[in-house]
Amino acid sequence: LFASALNERFRDIARDPRSSFTQAGVGWNRFLRDTEIAVASAVIRDDRVTDALRTVMEELHRVEQHGFLPQEIRRGKDRLLQSIDESLVNFETRRSAVLADELVRHWTEGEAVPGIREEHRLYHRLLPEITVDEVNRVVREFLAEEGKIVLAGIRVEDDGTMPGGDAVPKPQDLIDTVHGARDVPLEPRVEEDLPPQLTEQFPPAGTVDDTKQHDAVAVTEALLSNGMRVFLKPTDFREDEI
Repeated sequence: LFASALNERFRDIARDPRSSFTQAGVGWNRFLRDTEIAVASAVIRDDRVTDALRTVMEELHRVEQHGFLPQEIRRGKDRLLQSIDESLVNFETRRSAVLADELVRHWTEGEAVPGIREEHRLYHRLLPEITVDEVNRVVREFLAEEGKIVLAGIRVEDDGTMPGGDAVPKPQDLIDTVHGARDVPLEPRVEEDLPPQLTEQFPPAGTVDDTKQHDAVAVTEALLSNGMRVFLKPTDFREDEI
């Protein structure tokens, strides 16, 4: 839930062309079989290494100072429930490699394998009980000083500068950026009150004027009265989807 809510914020930031990164996110990785690490990462735009690092750290500290909004956690729960619902529906047609990987993690990392039906039941039982405060406390894993590592993969030109001509940031510059974010007073996140649907008035429904079969690719093409063309192709590798 923590990663889902914070990564949604990062996606919003990345959509702005002025943003210092094209994507960013948080999560957990197995560094070794018995060692899990909390990771915050970003893909930098225009060599703005320290700017991107500062933005990521400030968003972590924004959660530390103000927490998440209730609607952010609600949306995160909805996404997780939708995901487990889809996993249950598509259980019979999922790739065998997914199941094999799960069994490997069971034997090598001790991951539980209760089965998709039990996982689905637990998701729907436990997720509604998780509070916003519980999710907020997870940020401590990403801000803990002990064991913190700052890693930057930077492309350097022959003259020792980054591709845009700027100097490569020194390790101390990155450390100072991480520590400097702790002292910045940050405003809480504010969300606009968006309407529940895109429009209150829908245009008149169109009708199908003509259909055409493309047998070579098993596609049906429909021409609607409003000029739109719709292409339908039946598939059987995922349930409840066209």
